[in-house]
Amino acid sequence: EDVNTQVLEYQKGNVDYVDVDPSIYPVYSSNPQIKDQMHGFQPTGNYTLNLNAKTFPDPKVRQAIALSIDRKSICESILHGTATVPTSYIPAGIIGHDETLPEFEYNPEQAKALLAEAGYPDGQGFPTVEYMTNDAGYNKPLAEYLQSAWGELGVNTEIKIIEWASFTPTRRNGDYDIARNGWVYDYDDPSNMLNLFESTNGNNDGRYNNPEYDALIASARETVDKAEHYQLLHEAEQLLLNDMGMIPIAYNNDFWLQKPELQGTWHSPYGYWYFMYASYGEAGQTEEAAPAEAETEASN
Repeated sequence: EDVNTQVLEYQKGNVDYVDVDPSIYPVYSSNPQIKDQMHGFQPTGNYTLNLNAKTFPDPKVRQAIALSIDRKSICESILHGTATVPTSYIPAGIIGHDETLPEFEYNPEQAKALLAEAGYPDGQGFPTVEYMTNDAGYNKPLAEYLQSAWGELGVNTEIKIIEWASFTPTRRNGDYDIARNGWVYDYDDPSNMLNLFESTNGNNDGRYNNPEYDALIASARETVDKAEHYQLLHEAEQLLLNDMGMIPIAYNNDFWLQKPELQGTWHSPYGYWYFMYASYGEAGQTEEAAPAEAETEASN
């Protein structure tokens, strides 16, 4: 399971394809022996922060927490270019993606002002926050950055790193203040991610609860008019972002190494690989397009 061992097996010729963890991508993407066999792809998924509604009931505090985060710096300096700066919660490329949403703002001064309006000038009186994550990839360096950024607001943050086997159940139980999260699409519609924040959804780990939001999602689900469906989902996404029911951090990217002679593979928008039509040919040929049958299977 060691990410470096997987790449070493590829270099030895024992495997023809291997996923490359983003944490080691900068090292191997510059390796002259294999850099031309490195590929990248932005799937339909993202990296977000869940805010527990019990700890953060005030939207002003949630907005202050979000405004203190420099996403461009995170993607460039901490994630070393392995992730894309988000412009919305719903990733670009999804049918129904809202192109009208403004970019997320990085404004520490406004963050301090909002925190003061909420009754915590310079963070005074605000309880220590626990940020929960697991230790894979860049999660720990990102946690340390967030700890520093929130410290500039006067908010003290303790980092809690737990193993993956316990991480998801703990988050699901709501035993956290802020926790890392992420989602990759199951089907090509914004509702796949927006449904997660309905008050009754089992994946609503932050316990976000807004009746207006629930009503918009329900109406979008019930309408048979496609344009109305997307418009209602746009309104729901904007409401979610106004409330900062969660905080988008980045769009994740996938990386992999693949031998040139391995052809006919297909990487779906949902991050899945299909090898049923793979074959070996002369090195240097381009990857073949997936047959229509593969696309049909991927959507089922």
